[in-house]
Amino acid sequence: MTELTPEELNRNTIDRNYAETSSNVRARFEVYKHAVPYVGIERYAVDVLSSLGAFAIGDTVMDVGTADGSLHLLLRDQFGHKGAFIGLDPNSKQFEHLLQPFLPMSKAEWEAVKSGPKPVAFSAKSLLALHAGRPFIIFKESENLSLHEGRAHDLSQAEDKTINVLFAMFMLYHLPQQERQKAYAEFRRVLRPEGVLVCATSGKNNKFQHRRLESEVASYLGIQPPSVMNASFTTESSGSELAADFEHVYEHSQHALFSSNTREKIEVYLASLRSLRDQFEPIPESQDFETALIEKVLPQLTAEDQYGSTFTDTVHRSIFFASSHPLQIAERYDFRRVN
Repeated sequence: MTELTPEELNRNTIDRNYAETSSNVRARFEVYKHAVPYVGIERYAVDVLSSLGAFAIGDTVMDVGTADGSLHLLLRDQFGHKGAFIGLDPNSKQFEHLLQPFLPMSKAEWEAVKSGPKPVAFSAKSLLALHAGRPFIIFKESENLSLHEGRAHDLSQAEDKTINVLFAMFMLYHLPQQERQKAYAEFRRVLRPEGVLVCATSGKNNKFQHRRLESEVASYLGIQPPSVMNASFTTESSGSELAADFEHVYEHSQHALFSSNTREKIEVYLASLRSLRDQFEPIPESQDFETALIEKVLPQLTAEDQYGSTFTDTVHRSIFFASSHPLQIAERYDFRRVN
């Protein structure tokens, strides 16, 4: 296997702040796209909802933890969604990736607009408005899209019983349990009686080798590794938690295997590790971190055993559907009933 040079390792331009930018989120999720078998978990969820008659192109959708807006693009481009899409994320910088295609401005102009005192009209179809109490709201009429900065325990952007489908994908584990309980109450408030909550998380052994390598890098640098991101809301524990707040809960798991058998996959896996640099304690210097990746991680990703096998890692992710009414999905779509 061709060895990667330090220059190639350093060419990655991922922003180093995990919380503020969508590029780091995309870097971690890219690993899943290279796992086998790959099934897009968001796509699968919407396929099932559509087959059940629980999602239609005119429905009102809310996405809590919007990040880079990939769910909006999926619904619009692959499912023809034309209903209202309300996105919410605690950090508005996540929206830049979604908005850039139709907001012709530089990053400096974008920052200036956000800090300006008045609403600014970009065109007849795009409007950015600043609201007291909320850093900003972006609304694009042609796509029925609004994006809000906020947290899951306050969904004041939505009226009672107005949301057909509410997505909370890979974000509930970021919340303390007390805040999750408040979020569930808000989810129930805004969902229509026939509405469905769709959330996703990962299993406790998901990307087990990734966590092991994080610990090896930390040991090499004499620092502490990142905390386990999903520790408080794993596949194994989240079902019972959801069942305490929702009458009908269903779970579907997806298992796959990641193998570092190509240069592209090696780069993808290294990028995923890089995206967590500022989660180490204390935060290592960039070059020190790169050195640790080259010394401790790269040899393992590029090594082959006597049978020609390469480094592998496990993938375990799950979708949960929760509602106030039963859904006929268990046998047809390989969902298990939680309660």
